[in-house]
Amino acid sequence: MESKNQLSMRDLAENRSSVIDNMVEPTLDHAESPTNIELPANSSEITTRPLLAKRSSVPVDLLTVMQVADLLAVHEATVRTNCRKGKYPGAQKQLGNGGEGWLIPVASLPKSAQKTHVKKIAAELFGKTGVKELATAVPVVPDAEYALQWELFERKPGGVKEAAQKALDALLAYCELVDAGMPKETAKKAIAASHGTTRATLHRAISKTLKHPRRHWLPLLCPQWHGGRERAEYTPEAQAFVLALRVQSPQTNLRAIIRVAKKEGQGKDWVFPSEDTVAKRLGEESAWLTGGMQALERSFPVVERDYASLALNQCWESDGRRADVFCIWPDGKIAKPFVVVWRDVRSRYVLSIRICLNPDAEAVLGSFGAALTKAKAIPATVKIDNGREYANKAFTGAQKTRYRFKPKVDEAIGILTAMGVVAKWSKPGQGRDKPIESWWNVIAEGCDKYPAFAGAYCGKNVVSKPEDFDMRKAIPVEAYAAQFINSVNEFHKRNHDGHGMNFRTPNDVYTELSATTTPNPPNESELRRCKMGVKSLKLDKKEATFKFQIEGYLSRRYWHEALSDLLLSMRDTRFNVHYEWDNPNAAVAVYSGDTFICDAMPIDRINFLESDNEKMKARMDAKGAYMKPRAKVMSTIKAKGKLALPDFSQTPELTPLPVPNAVLVPPRKTPVAMPASNPLQQLPGSPGVSFDTETGKVYRGEEAKRAQAIANASQEEIDEKAYLAAPARHSVQAKASIPASG
Repeated sequence: MESKNQLSMRDLAENRSSVIDNMVEPTLDHAESPTNIELPANSSEITTRPLLAKRSSVPVDLLTVMQVADLLAVHEATVRTNCRKGKYPGAQKQLGNGGEGWLIPVASLPKSAQKTHVKKIAAELFGKTGVKELATAVPVVPDAEYALQWELFERKPGGVKEAAQKALDALLAYCELVDAGMPKETAKKAIAASHGTTRATLHRAISKTLKHPRRHWLPLLCPQWHGGRERAEYTPEAQAFVLALRVQSPQTNLRAIIRVAKKEGQGKDWVFPSEDTVAKRLGEESAWLTGGMQALERSFPVVERDYASLALNQCWESDGRRADVFCIWPDGKIAKPFVVVWRDVRSRYVLSIRICLNPDAEAVLGSFGAALTKAKAIPATVKIDNGREYANKAFTGAQKTRYRFKPKVDEAIGILTAMGVVAKWSKPGQGRDKPIESWWNVIAEGCDKYPAFAGAYCGKNVVSKPEDFDMRKAIPVEAYAAQFINSVNEFHKRNHDGHGMNFRTPNDVYTELSATTTPNPPNESELRRCKMGVKSLKLDKKEATFKFQIEGYLSRRYWHEALSDLLLSMRDTRFNVHYEWDNPNAAVAVYSGDTFICDAMPIDRINFLESDNEKMKARMDAKGAYMKPRAKVMSTIKAKGKLALPDFSQTPELTPLPVPNAVLVPPRKTPVAMPASNPLQQLPGSPGVSFDTETGKVYRGEEAKRAQAIANASQEEIDEKAYLAAPARHSVQAKASIPASG
């Protein structure tokens, strides 16, 4: 037989089970549930129906050990120990139905236990119907708040989700046991044994989900883990200042930023944690915040373009890149080449390659002309870089500039504008805007880092420069060009996984689309205009050739028969010679003003001692083909000229001309040499003193004797004395008169 106390506890369990039944109903907001109802200062003033009804004489404001243990989710022995230690003020022993036991005032319990006690009393006072009526008095939680809870739950780590699912499984199992009629304490012990969940954990799960719909229990059961120890002290002003410096200068070292911040914080009582902690706090900020405007823009995803919507030759793209390999040019210069590439966007097929010393308008126009020749078509649109080598009047004149300004009315018309091609400029510093930017990785790996180029490869910057780099190991530029072409050919044969390619090779796509596309071919005049290199030159007067040097190459001579046939008066005029700046072996277009003359071909060099080789034979054949018709013309002209000249084979007798009267001129008389009088005279009364009667100069002593001797000497004697007085000068003149062979 069960005792009265056991019967009363079973009734209590039944009353509590009714509360669990009501948890499936959508009711109160969790923040305004009955667990948050504030108690009056004196909880004994609450008048309620006794929990044990008429079966017990326990006062309303006193609770038994079992009731307190249930409220606090602890063992009954712990409650009794706390009573003996005086932790519950006002606790006292009294005799009851089962004997002597502790009665504990509700006011001595923690606030959370008092709230739970009030909730249970309300449930028993109103019953199931009363609880529903109480719930309807409070606004129902909006679905948007539950949606927010679920969104936060989805962002939780995997460990947090696993803990919430474990708590939910234990809570559902506990509810099933209580609904089946098992006492709560027994159900809690059973759940602790089967799921490893403590009474306190189960009690917290019940409190979190009370009055909430069962389908929303999982996000409500997420544990709120905040770490074990407190965060290091960091003054908010100091943290904001460090963040501002990082945003202002993303490339500055963090240690330098901290030093500047500490100087700023002197006298402001700023507290700084360790450098690692400061770095962790910066790591808690958004990634784009500490990377500058470029990082902010890159944080937004790029647009995906539909390549399949393009037709073949509808859009071309071009870009240039400085190679990472040092090369030797034909003129002996050592430098890194600059490569300009044009390719079709739809098929990713490379149309032209130009390797030059420096980027300029000539490189762009020359490569564009080569692409026109290869494709035999004019593109509708070109996607080009924003550099000055593309933004020039010869190429994009009268187009919208790279800064999106309107074209000038009186601006020179470029080749793109004349051909009706629309130029699309790439934004400065936006490499992702051009698909060809990623293609350069193919060249960097397959060409620049080719094993045979070891030593000449210098890396893309100083940091990546290899140890074996030596400029003296530079390779010929022809070898680099050959490997570049090999890398492009390998790319054309490689399956491509880009949009619109369907894992086909660029060769296959280009060939397939070429069969179904009607091209817009360029004419010869447009192709000539793409030979941007222009020099104003005069013809050699004897050979009628042009001789000039292209940058990076040795000087060459160019000739054509049409140049020899020009009028003699045109030999002194200047001609516009258009040439391919990076190909001295190609023909040059010669214009007289805007009038096309011919395409002059280069004259090849022949080995000095070889006269029977093929080049020499070809030259002699060309010379014969040039000389024979012209010699025949000259013979014909000479034959016609002979008819107009007299026949000198029979010399006629000439009649002597009459001699006119001659006037004899008498010969000139030979002048007779007059004896020269001596102008030096003896000064009377002064022996040894002479004076010049012509100049009046007076001579004394040896000077007088010397002057007298000179006056009495002949001209031959004077010349001989002068010759003997300067023997060194005359010896030099004599040596200079000796022939070089002697």
